[in-house]
Amino acid sequence: MENKKFILAAALCLLMFVVGIASWKIMVVLILILVAIAIVYMGPEKFLAEMKETFTILSNVGQEKLKEAKERSKPEILTIHDVEVKEIAGGMYELSIYTEKGKMTLEPRRFSSIPEVLTKGKTVSYKEIYSLDGTIKKEKSISAIGADGEERIFRIQ
Repeated sequence: MENKKFILAAALCLLMFVVGIASWKIMVVLILILVAIAIVYMGPEKFLAEMKETFTILSNVGQEKLKEAKERSKPEILTIHDVEVKEIAGGMYELSIYTEKGKMTLEPRRFSSIPEVLTKGKTVSYKEIYSLDGTIKKEKSISAIGADGEERIFRIQ
């Protein structure tokens, strides 16, 4: 029995190596062959039960990661203390706002005047969006509701 497990493990390692260097067509065929062997070896009922358990575990892990990412991405309400405007070539302006978190420089945009939602004393919602594993900040942005009820979103550099 021990010899059979060793041969099965060696065959699986060889198969994974071939799958790693093969084209996608060969990978699909090899995966289908593996599934067929697993069904024959384990029986259809046990194979389906194992697949259901595997998908349940993967689904639970995915839902937990999604919940953690949502919790990290909760918005924070900040007050604008000061605004700095810097003109860049071509009619583009770079706005920097000062809040409790310090200076935040927004991505350059064309403005005819400073947006009313980014004036001193206004509140904005600051949001950091992370990747699912929680290690990479994908995006930082602020948003504010204008007098017309529209939400304005500005990305932070």
